[in-house]
Amino acid sequence: MLAKHSDVICNKKDEPSPGFHPHLNWKGVARLFADQGWNLADYFSFTTLRNPWALAVSYYAYFQPDAHGRYNFMPNHNGDSMMPFKEWVFIGRTWDIGNRRWRQDIAGCGIEAFAFDDAGQQQVDAIYPIEKLQTLADSLSERVGAKLKLQHINRSERSADYRDYYDEESMTRVAELFNKDLELGNYDF
Repeated sequence: MLAKHSDVICNKKDEPSPGFHPHLNWKGVARLFADQGWNLADYFSFTTLRNPWALAVSYYAYFQPDAHGRYNFMPNHNGDSMMPFKEWVFIGRTWDIGNRRWRQDIAGCGIEAFAFDDAGQQQVDAIYPIEKLQTLADSLSERVGAKLKLQHINRSERSADYRDYYDEESMTRVAELFNKDLELGNYDF
């Protein structure tokens, strides 16, 4: 979003050279800055927060885990045999981009993985709920001294209501995995 105002470019790679993956968490950004000899404290850092029930559906729909839990970017992915959403909520994995390893749950796309250290301390300056995008745009516009235009990119094709994917057990599982997201965003199912 602020690429033209930044010293760092987005190269969509897991290995910065220099550059960063568009979904890099605070730990990966800190490593990138340290590798380049930059002082992260000299920069304003932020991330976005999203309703975790909607986030889980989005992640599932985008990566389309097959019956063996392989995502659409993995070798041998079988798009004809999809893992049911509820099963994925309980046994799915997510990539921890900051630690460069697989997590054995889907919480790797939650706010704790992106903005908090292992001791539970927030490591970014600000967290903005994506549902309040105008607040983010206003805050960043003020910081850079120019009006930022909102854009919705990467829109997916699926039911607009995330609730259609859930039953009581899967709803509870996501609430357990994304407790911090619920707390910070004050989200209700």
